[in-house]
Amino acid sequence: MVAAAQQAAQREAIKYVQAQQTASAAGASGGVQPVQPGRGRGGKAHAAGTKKSKAAAARRANSGSNSGEEDDDPALREKRERRMLSNRESARRSRQRKQVHLDELNAHVTEMQRQNIQLQQKVQVIGQHMHVLQAENKTLAHEKEQLLIVLRKVSKASNKVANGEADAIAL
Repeated sequence: MVAAAQQAAQREAIKYVQAQQTASAAGASGGVQPVQPGRGRGGKAHAAGTKKSKAAAARRANSGSNSGEEDDDPALREKRERRMLSNRESARRSRQRKQVHLDELNAHVTEMQRQNIQLQQKVQVIGQHMHVLQAENKTLAHEKEQLLIVLRKVSKASNKVANGEADAIAL
């Protein structure tokens, strides 16, 4: 959509430059009336006359020198027109590079969001596994304590049997 608008603006600018050249070539002999951007023949505004085209027209009106002599010099006019077209093309390429960069950044953001979701899922799974292991560890620690108690009783009974005490068998 942006590219189509840029191409339309370029075509309009080329028409304007060609109309200006035709008008200056026709000179005072009349006949050809220049077509201005955003305007049809007779100077009536088209619907395409936007703030941008009005601002561009104001810049063109203010950008030249005060003397009309420079406008009469075809070499200077051609040089200025080439520079304007070159500047437009440079601006278009700059906007295109900016859009490519923005698209790359958006793709990078999307990839980072995808990786973030994967990492969050892994953290959740590891957290659940950790809770299972903690519960198992608690159970094993309790069993260890119970076995140590039994071991102490057995050891005590074993010592009594070794010492010849008869009632040591009753645990």
